[in-house]
Parts: sequence; C-alpha cells; structure tokens
Amino acid sequence: MAPRRSHKKSRNGCDQCKQRRVKCDERGPPCTNCQNREINCVFSSAVARRIKASTTSADASPIQSSLSPNAPLPNTINGRPEPSPGPPSAPPVSPIPPAARLLEFELAHKYTTDSYKSLCGVPEDGYTWQVHIPRLALSSHFLMDGILGLAALHIASSVKHPSEVVSYFDAALRYHTLASSPFREALNNITPLNCEAVFAFAVITTVFTFSSTQIAPGGRESGTVLEDVIAIFELLQGIKGIFSASSSWLEISWFSSGTRIESEDIPVNNEPNTDMAFRRLMAFTDETLASANVEEYNVIKRLVSKLELAFSIFREKQDQSLVLSWLSMLDKNTIPIGSATGRNDSMASSASKPTPNKDVVIEFGGSRASALCFVEGYGGRG
Repeated sequence: MAPRRSHKKSRNGCDQCKQRRVKCDERGPPCTNCQNREINCVFSSAVARRIKASTTSADASPIQSSLSPNAPLPNTINGRPEPSPGPPSAPPVSPIPPAARLLEFELAHKYTTDSYKSLCGVPEDGYTWQVHIPRLALSSHFLMDGILGLAALHIASSVKHPSEVVSYFDAALRYHTLASSPFREALNNITPLNCEAVFAFAVITTVFTFSSTQIAPGGRESGTVLEDVIAIFELLQGIKGIFSASSSWLEISWFSSGTRIESEDIPVNNEPNTDMAFRRLMAFTDETLASANVEEYNVIKRLVSKLELAFSIFREKQDQSLVLSWLSMLDKNTIPIGSATGRNDSMASSASKPTPNKDVVIEFGGSRASALCFVEGYGGRG
C-alpha cells in the first residue's frame, strides 16, 4: 500500500472549500476549485487577519509606518518594548512684554507708511523701500533692526515731550547697535543672497547717522555742516565699496535703476540764481588758487563741476539722492577728514589739507544733504 502523500495543512483556504472539506490551493479569489465549479469564492479569514495586522501595526507605531519602510524599530529591553518616555516637554515660553510688541508694531507701521520716504531719491523708488526691503528684512535680522531703528529715530524727531524724545531716541540706538555686529559679519562675506540686505542697511545707516546728530536729546553737542558732510562721506565710501564688491549682483536687483552723474557729457541747465552762485564760487577759487596751487585748483574745479551737474539733474529729475551721488564720487584725498574731525590718520594726507576754498565748496554742496532726511521735512514729520 503506497504511503499517503503528506501535505501542508493551512487555515487560509476559501470559505467554499472549507465548507466542502476539500483542499484549497489558496490562489484566489477565486481558487481553482471555485473557478471550476463557477461559484463565488470568498477568503473571509485572510481578510480579517490583514485588517487585524494593519490595525495592530498602526497602533504600535503610527509615525514609523507612515515614514519609510527602513524606519528603525522601537527600542526594546529584554525582548519587550521599552516604555515610551512620551513627547518631549517644550521649554517654557517667556511671553513678550506687551509694551515691546506694541513698540515694534508702531515702528513697523511708521516705516512702511512714512519713514521709507526718507530713503527714496524719486517717487519711483517707493516700492523698493516700502515693500521690497521690508520683505527682504524678514530673512535678515540686521536689516529688520535697521528699519526699526530708523523708524524710532523718525518718531523721536516729531514728538514734543522731552521724555518721549529720549524714549524713542534710546530705542533707535538700541536697534541700530543690535544690528551692527551681524551687519559686519555679512559685510565680510557678501554673496548674491545677502548683497541687497547689506547695501540697503548701509544706505539706512547713512540717513540714520546724519539724522541722529540733529535729533539727539539736548541738541547737537558740536558739529558743523562740514563735519556732517565728512561723516556722510565716510559712510558713502563704505557704500561705494559694497557696490564695487557686489555690482554684478546689484545690477540685476531692485537697486539697478537710479540716476548717475559720472558722465561729463550731460548739459548743465541750472536756474539763474544757481548759476550765479556757482560763478561766484569759481571766481573765489580763481582769485585765491589759480596761480598759487595748481593741483588744489584742479581738484576744486572738478568738485564744482560735479556739484553743478548734480544741481542741474536735480532740477530736472528732483532726485534727492544726487547730493549723495556727488559726495560718493569724491576720493579720499579730496575731503579734509583729519582736520575737520580732529583725527590724525592716513587719510589726512597733504592733498586733503583744509583750505578755505575746498571747505566752501564742500559746505556749499553739503548744505543740501539735510534735504535727504526727515529732520528737515523730507519724508514728512510726525
């Protein structure tokens, strides 16, 4: 008698084969038996097991099952799951003082509705400084602090009560100081990603520095128009350096437009009173320097020529930034930095020694610099 062929027992067969007590090949549904008999084939036990397995897996690790098939298994101790420590407790959140939140909201509102105008040479610059730069500041902390500091300084220029002047002025200095260190770090590593923020902050700093000397509580400690112009000149040298280092990037940015006065071919067309002032200025220079110091005379002639051109373009385009453009074109040997500021540095060379002629020209041009700042009404007060 031939031995019975052993077969693997299984409980995974279909319901119909189980009912008939026959071997199911488990290939269905439908299985071969049900297919031959042309009857409905149902694997209810297999479906139940799959549902149970899926539910158990989801309950055990809902996060891991949704991430990746290679997710690590839960930690175990002696073959048993390690108790979950629970979600990590978040560090206590210190609430921001309501006064600080109100101040920053006030400053942001002031900048976007008013203070940004002090940075615009022409109305067409409005979108850049009102919309684009604040949006850029969302990813640049030093630029954001610079904006808030400028707005605080603007408010300090318009409030009447001395205690309010001090309060807003101190806030302006705090924000500006807070921005200084990260700005210097960015300045040492200018990239296509940060060049706009660096350039914008440098412009803001120029307006901030000049305005703060006018607004400081207790009035100006000292200073003349010449000293103010020299302070702005030094800042503009920094801006010029930033532009030189990133010109290829800035030329395709929001700062790509703007009036330039480098060209000598632009015709000069000033008002009669302005022409008269320039003629008197050159007559004074001719009288005192034409035969005494040729080098100095040529420097001053170039200063006057550029300034006269700036006045002419300003008359046509009403671009306030032309005053700063004129200053930015001067080289370090043109401005008497060492003498006017009391410093004794390498920039105070023989070519930058003060002369009445040079000081007169610089003050003549610098007297319009305050028009760039809200302290003289540009951009509005209050």
